Amino acid sequence: MKMKKILLTISTAAFMFVGCDLDINDNPNYPQDDQVTPDLIFPAIQGSIAATVGGEIYNYAGFFSQYFEQMPEANQYNQLATYTFTESSQEMDYSYRIIYAGALEDAQQVLNKSKNTADRFATTVLRAYIFQVLVDNMGACPYTEALQGNANATPKWDDGEDCV
Repeated sequence: MKMKKILLTISTAAFMFVGCDLDINDNPNYPQDDQVTPDLIFPAIQGSIAATVGGEIYNYAGFFSQYFEQMPEANQYNQLATYTFTESSQEMDYSYRIIYAGALEDAQQVLNKSKNTADRFATTVLRAYIFQVLVDNMGACPYTEALQGNANATPKWDDGEDCV
């Protein structure tokens, strides 16, 4: 009986010290930055643009031009319907974050990674369109100091005429 306990203890200890060499934080189904190619990033740029322009900005434009109205008992777009939002409200911030921190950042990654002229040209066209949408909706946007990441967390806002 004593021998069985010793054998069980040794076996348990042996299993506790044996393990795999893989890191628990490395997910093989989620590609790392060096594995992501421009052809995987480009559809994300298109999706961000479509979601922003066809979603949030479309709603704002509809309320501002009074194509849309909501019933008095509805509460979904109260600030838009009554024009009671300010610069600090979240109404315009969401679309700006999606298109600027999403689509423009992805476009910059494609331009940095791609050596294919066609990919670079298509991305440059989308990048110009994104800045045009930003200028049309915001009036001004970061352009000359944009997309530097942590090197410049608060880029200078340029006038719309300088951006496009």
